Amino acid sequence: MKVKKLIIIIVALIFSVSLYAQPHERQDHYEEQGEKLIGKASDKIKSYSSLIIDFSYISKNTSQDIFDESEGMIYLEGDKYNIAFDEYEYISNGETVWACLKDVKEIHISYAENIEQSMNPVHLLDDFQKHYRAKLIRQETILGELVNLVDVVPNKPHSFYKYRVAIKDSDHMLSFIEAYDRHGGTYKIHINNIETDTPIPDEKFKFDEDAYSDMDIIDLR
Repeated sequence: MKVKKLIIIIVALIFSVSLYAQPHERQDHYEEQGEKLIGKASDKIKSYSSLIIDFSYISKNTSQDIFDESEGMIYLEGDKYNIAFDEYEYISNGETVWACLKDVKEIHISYAENIEQSMNPVHLLDDFQKHYRAKLIRQETILGELVNLVDVVPNKPHSFYKYRVAIKDSDHMLSFIEAYDRHGGTYKIHINNIETDTPIPDEKFKFDEDAYSDMDIIDLR
């Protein structure tokens, strides 16, 4: 009788261990897959000498009845970029960033290394690999194309507690990146079209002070 009871206990223990181990193994698998996908997306974007990205920017907060949508363009070449959407334009020659805030008629000048590059997909994906944990959530069909949805969360407290990254299954190119803040707000960059290895005039990454003569310049360097 004691032997039978012991066997039952052992079987129960083995079964309970397998129940707890299985989800943990699945968790590790999805985290590993998420990290691999972020790495592949980063390598994909870095493989091009330049990128011209046509995107839609959507910000919303249902609790505050906020919804804004605008179209924008990103020009990338190495560390240089020009990002324009709505009333904002960010120009960087790789060392300095000029943030043109047209709604308040101000231009903020900063060192590139001191700026959070949240609109630059190259810097963002690099940051995800260094300071975030990634996890594959699921696959989904968006606009007829299969994408992998990966959630990345920061290792330390951050203004955005999570990003959701949609990576195309066919070529590991980005489909969209969506950020979630702690007040119920979401901020989404949806990529409409990407041109790769297209020559970009160097003037695109230079700040022309004469073109913004009616704006106040605030030097934060």
